[in-house]
Amino acid sequence: MAAKALLRRSLLYVPGSSQRFLDKSRSLTADCIAYDLEDSVTPGRKAEARALVRKALDQDKPANIKERAVRINSVGSGLALQDLQEVVKSANLTTIVAPKVDSASDLTTPSLKEFLFARSAIVTAARAHDLPSTIDLVATAYKSEADQERLVEECEDGHRMGFNGKQCIHPSQVATVNKIFSPSQAEVEWAVRVVIAQQKAEEQGRGAWSLDGKMVDKPVERKAEAIVGKARLCGFDVQGLLNQHKDQEPE
Repeated sequence: MAAKALLRRSLLYVPGSSQRFLDKSRSLTADCIAYDLEDSVTPGRKAEARALVRKALDQDKPANIKERAVRINSVGSGLALQDLQEVVKSANLTTIVAPKVDSASDLTTPSLKEFLFARSAIVTAARAHDLPSTIDLVATAYKSEADQERLVEECEDGHRMGFNGKQCIHPSQVATVNKIFSPSQAEVEWAVRVVIAQQKAEEQGRGAWSLDGKMVDKPVERKAEAIVGKARLCGFDVQGLLNQHKDQEPE
Protein backbone atom coordinates (compact mmCIF):
# COMPACT_ATOMS: atom_id res chain seq x y z
CA MET A 1 0.00 0.00 0.00
CA ALA A 2 1.43 3.39 -1.01
CA ALA A 3 2.07 5.93 1.71
CA LYS A 4 -0.56 8.64 2.00
CA ALA A 5 0.51 11.91 0.41
CA LEU A 6 1.30 14.41 3.16
CA LEU A 7 2.57 17.96 2.95
CA ARG A 8 4.84 18.59 5.92
CA ARG A 9 7.27 21.29 4.84
CA SER A 10 7.23 23.07 8.16
CA LEU A 11 6.56 21.85 11.69
CA LEU A 12 6.16 24.53 14.35
CA TYR A 13 6.32 23.77 18.07
CA VAL A 14 3.82 25.61 20.25
CA PRO A 15 4.24 25.60 24.06
CA GLY A 16 1.41 23.52 25.47
CA SER A 17 1.29 25.47 28.72
CA SER A 18 0.52 28.82 27.06
CA GLN A 19 -3.12 29.47 26.21
CA ARG A 20 -2.07 32.62 24.35
CA PHE A 21 0.31 30.76 22.05
CA LEU A 22 -2.18 27.94 21.54
CA ASP A 23 -4.82 30.44 20.45
CA LYS A 24 -2.38 32.27 18.18
CA SER A 25 -1.29 29.02 16.52
CA ARG A 26 -4.71 28.72 14.89
CA SER A 27 -3.88 31.65 12.59
CA LEU A 28 -0.39 30.47 11.57
CA THR A 29 0.51 28.88 8.23
CA ALA A 30 2.90 26.11 9.25
CA ASP A 31 1.93 22.81 7.64
CA CYS A 32 2.10 21.05 10.99
CA ILE A 33 1.40 22.64 14.35
CA ALA A 34 2.98 20.54 17.11
CA TYR A 35 1.62 21.28 20.56
CA ASP A 36 4.57 20.75 22.89
CA LEU A 37 4.36 18.96 26.23
CA GLU A 38 8.10 18.48 26.55
CA ASP A 39 10.94 21.03 26.73
CA SER A 40 8.81 24.19 26.57
CA VAL A 41 6.75 23.11 29.59
CA THR A 42 8.20 23.32 33.10
CA PRO A 43 7.86 20.21 35.32
CA GLY A 44 5.28 21.86 37.53
CA ARG A 45 2.94 22.65 34.63
CA LYS A 46 2.87 19.30 32.80
CA ALA A 47 -0.64 18.38 33.94
CA GLU A 48 -1.97 21.84 33.09
CA ALA A 49 -0.37 21.66 29.65
CA ARG A 50 -1.98 18.30 28.93
CA ALA A 51 -5.41 19.75 29.69
CA LEU A 52 -4.80 22.84 27.55
CA VAL A 53 -3.50 20.80 24.62
CA ARG A 54 -6.43 18.43 24.81
CA LYS A 55 -8.79 21.43 24.72
CA ALA A 56 -6.94 22.86 21.72
CA LEU A 57 -7.14 19.55 19.88
CA ASP A 58 -10.87 19.31 20.46
CA GLN A 59 -11.41 22.57 18.58
CA ASP A 60 -12.11 22.36 14.84
CA LYS A 61 -8.97 22.39 12.70
CA PRO A 62 -8.42 25.71 10.90
CA ALA A 63 -8.27 25.39 7.10
CA ASN A 64 -4.77 26.90 7.01
CA ILE A 65 -3.32 24.09 9.16
CA LYS A 66 -2.84 20.73 7.48
CA GLU A 67 -1.81 18.68 10.51
CA ARG A 68 -1.93 18.91 14.29
CA ALA A 69 0.60 16.95 16.32
CA VAL A 70 1.64 16.63 19.94
CA ARG A 71 5.21 16.27 21.13
CA ILE A 72 5.05 14.10 24.23
CA ASN A 73 7.72 13.80 26.88
CA SER A 74 10.45 11.23 26.29
CA VAL A 75 9.89 7.59 27.14
CA GLY A 76 12.58 7.77 29.81
CA SER A 77 10.98 10.75 31.56
CA GLY A 78 8.18 8.72 33.10
CA LEU A 79 5.65 11.22 31.70
CA ALA A 80 5.05 9.86 28.20
CA LEU A 81 2.27 7.48 29.17
CA GLN A 82 0.30 10.20 30.96
CA ASP A 83 0.72 12.44 27.92
CA LEU A 84 -0.55 9.75 25.56
CA GLN A 85 -3.47 8.78 27.76
CA GLU A 86 -4.72 12.36 27.64
CA VAL A 87 -4.14 13.43 24.04
CA VAL A 88 -5.26 10.25 22.25
CA LYS A 89 -8.76 10.89 23.57
CA SER A 90 -9.11 13.57 20.91
CA ALA A 91 -10.32 12.42 17.50
CA ASN A 92 -8.48 15.36 15.92
CA LEU A 93 -4.96 14.23 16.84
CA THR A 94 -3.10 13.13 13.70
CA THR A 95 0.53 12.74 14.77
CA ILE A 96 2.65 11.99 17.82
CA VAL A 97 6.18 13.38 18.00
CA ALA A 98 8.43 11.18 20.14
CA PRO A 99 11.51 13.09 21.34
CA LYS A 100 14.98 11.91 22.41
CA VAL A 101 14.72 8.45 20.89
CA ASP A 102 17.97 6.66 21.71
CA SER A 103 17.19 3.20 20.35
CA ALA A 104 14.51 1.10 18.70
CA SER A 105 13.44 -0.13 22.14
CA ASP A 106 12.07 3.36 22.87
CA LEU A 107 9.46 2.93 20.15
CA THR A 108 8.92 -0.79 19.84
CA THR A 109 5.79 -2.48 21.15
CA PRO A 110 6.65 -4.03 24.53
CA SER A 111 7.03 -7.81 24.52
CA LEU A 112 6.48 -10.24 27.36
CA LYS A 113 10.23 -10.72 27.85
CA GLU A 114 10.20 -8.15 30.63
CA PHE A 115 7.81 -10.41 32.54
CA LEU A 116 9.67 -13.66 31.84
CA PHE A 117 10.94 -14.17 35.40
CA ALA A 118 7.58 -13.40 37.01
CA ARG A 119 5.66 -15.56 34.54
CA SER A 120 8.08 -18.46 35.01
CA ALA A 121 7.79 -18.16 38.79
CA ILE A 122 3.99 -18.27 38.60
CA VAL A 123 3.99 -21.43 36.47
CA THR A 124 6.58 -23.12 38.69
CA ALA A 125 4.70 -22.29 41.89
CA ALA A 126 1.40 -23.47 40.42
CA ARG A 127 2.91 -26.78 39.39
CA ALA A 128 4.64 -27.23 42.74
CA HIS A 129 1.35 -26.79 44.59
CA ASP A 130 -0.69 -28.78 42.05
CA LEU A 131 -2.99 -25.86 41.25
CA PRO A 132 -5.57 -26.62 38.56
CA SER A 133 -5.09 -23.51 36.44
CA THR A 134 -2.45 -20.91 35.57
CA ILE A 135 -3.67 -17.99 33.46
CA ASP A 136 -1.18 -15.93 31.45
CA LEU A 137 -1.12 -12.14 31.01
CA VAL A 138 -3.72 -10.34 28.96
CA ALA A 139 -3.08 -9.23 25.37
CA THR A 140 -4.36 -5.65 25.26
CA ALA A 141 -4.32 -5.12 21.47
CA TYR A 142 -6.95 -6.84 19.35
CA LYS A 143 -8.19 -4.67 16.48
CA SER A 144 -5.79 -5.35 13.62
CA GLU A 145 -4.58 -8.48 11.84
CA ALA A 146 -1.13 -7.85 13.33
CA ASP A 147 -2.71 -7.81 16.80
CA GLN A 148 -4.26 -11.22 16.15
CA GLU A 149 -0.92 -12.59 14.94
CA ARG A 150 0.73 -11.31 18.10
CA LEU A 151 -2.02 -12.91 20.18
CA VAL A 152 -1.23 -16.26 18.58
CA GLU A 153 2.48 -15.80 19.34
CA GLU A 154 1.76 -14.88 22.96
CA CYS A 155 -0.58 -17.84 23.42
CA GLU A 156 1.91 -20.28 21.92
CA ASP A 157 4.70 -18.85 24.07
CA GLY A 158 2.56 -19.10 27.21
CA HIS A 159 1.52 -22.65 26.35
CA ARG A 160 5.16 -23.68 25.96
CA MET A 161 5.96 -22.14 29.35
CA GLY A 162 3.26 -24.18 31.05
CA PHE A 163 0.30 -21.79 31.27
CA ASN A 164 -3.03 -23.40 30.47
CA GLY A 165 -4.99 -20.27 29.66
CA LYS A 166 -4.78 -16.55 28.85
CA GLN A 167 -6.79 -13.52 29.91
CA CYS A 168 -8.91 -11.82 27.22
CA ILE A 169 -10.33 -8.30 26.97
CA HIS A 170 -12.34 -8.70 23.75
CA PRO A 171 -14.61 -11.43 22.36
CA SER A 172 -12.51 -11.60 19.17
CA GLN A 173 -9.65 -13.08 21.21
CA VAL A 174 -11.58 -15.97 22.74
CA ALA A 175 -11.59 -18.43 19.82
CA THR A 176 -7.85 -18.10 19.28
CA VAL A 177 -7.06 -18.50 22.97
CA ASN A 178 -9.36 -21.50 23.38
CA LYS A 179 -7.88 -23.24 20.34
CA ILE A 180 -4.25 -22.84 21.37
CA PHE A 181 -4.84 -23.82 24.98
CA SER A 182 -6.77 -26.94 23.96
CA PRO A 183 -5.02 -30.15 22.94
CA SER A 184 -5.03 -30.86 19.22
CA GLN A 185 -6.76 -33.90 17.75
CA ALA A 186 -3.37 -35.52 17.10
CA GLU A 187 -2.27 -34.91 20.70
CA VAL A 188 -5.46 -36.43 22.07
CA GLU A 189 -5.17 -39.51 19.89
CA TRP A 190 -1.53 -39.99 20.94
CA ALA A 191 -2.47 -39.60 24.60
CA VAL A 192 -5.34 -42.09 24.31
CA ARG A 193 -3.01 -44.63 22.72
CA VAL A 194 -0.48 -44.13 25.52
CA VAL A 195 -3.14 -44.62 28.20
CA ILE A 196 -4.40 -47.84 26.58
CA ALA A 197 -0.89 -49.21 26.05
CA GLN A 198 0.09 -48.22 29.60
CA GLN A 199 -2.74 -50.29 31.08
CA LYS A 200 -1.73 -53.31 29.02
CA ALA A 201 1.94 -52.89 29.91
CA GLU A 202 1.04 -52.92 33.61
CA GLU A 203 -1.08 -56.04 33.13
CA GLN A 204 1.87 -57.69 31.42
CA GLY A 205 4.21 -56.65 34.22
CA ARG A 206 6.38 -54.59 31.90
CA GLY A 207 8.32 -51.75 33.47
CA ALA A 208 9.78 -50.41 30.23
CA TRP A 209 7.95 -50.09 26.94
CA SER A 210 7.70 -47.83 23.93
CA LEU A 211 5.18 -46.42 21.47
CA ASP A 212 5.95 -45.45 17.89
CA GLY A 213 9.58 -46.27 18.58
CA LYS A 214 9.86 -43.86 21.52
CA MET A 215 10.40 -44.84 25.14
CA VAL A 216 7.47 -44.21 27.47
CA ASP A 217 8.19 -43.63 31.16
CA LYS A 218 6.22 -42.26 34.10
CA PRO A 219 6.49 -38.57 33.13
CA VAL A 220 5.22 -39.40 29.64
CA GLU A 221 2.39 -41.47 31.09
CA ARG A 222 1.36 -38.63 33.40
CA LYS A 223 1.46 -36.18 30.50
CA ALA A 224 -0.80 -38.45 28.45
CA GLU A 225 -3.24 -38.83 31.33
CA ALA A 226 -3.36 -35.05 31.75
CA ILE A 227 -4.05 -34.53 28.04
CA VAL A 228 -6.86 -37.08 28.10
CA GLY A 229 -8.36 -35.38 31.15
CA LYS A 230 -8.23 -31.96 29.51
CA ALA A 231 -9.61 -33.38 26.27
CA ARG A 232 -12.71 -34.53 28.14
CA LEU A 233 -13.19 -31.02 29.55
CA CYS A 234 -12.72 -29.51 26.08
CA GLY A 235 -15.47 -31.65 24.61
CA PHE A 236 -13.46 -34.27 22.71
CA ASP A 237 -15.09 -37.67 22.17
CA VAL A 238 -12.54 -39.42 24.34
CA GLN A 239 -14.64 -42.54 24.76
CA GLY A 240 -14.93 -42.87 21.00
CA LEU A 241 -11.15 -42.65 20.66
CA LEU A 242 -10.67 -45.21 23.43
CA ASN A 243 -12.90 -47.58 21.50
CA GLN A 244 -11.13 -46.79 18.24
CA HIS A 245 -7.67 -47.55 19.65
CA LYS A 246 -8.64 -50.33 22.07
CA ASP A 247 -6.28 -52.79 20.36
CA GLN A 248 -3.22 -50.57 20.90
CA GLU A 249 -0.37 -52.64 22.34
CA PRO A 250 2.84 -51.46 24.04
CA GLU A 251 5.93 -52.04 21.92
